[in-house]
Amino acid sequence: MRYILIAELGTTTNVVPFDAESDTDAEMTAAFKVMRAAPGSRLWARGEITLKNEAGNVISRMPAKRDNL
Repeated sequence: MRYILIAELGTTTNVVPFDAESDTDAEMTAAFKVMRAAPGSRLWARGEITLKNEAGNVISRMPAKRDNL
């Protein structure tokens, strides 16, 4: 199945499509993609991250990090 990983921060959005066997597999794959991208990217480190399936249903969502903590 096709999945879409989306990072959003302010007016910036980045979309990464990928294939996975199941929702669980997609969540694990997405987590590793975010962890690899985050060290070099404020968008992936601080932004809202959403994982959707090919039908557009949200599989999981992680809210953006607050900067004023």
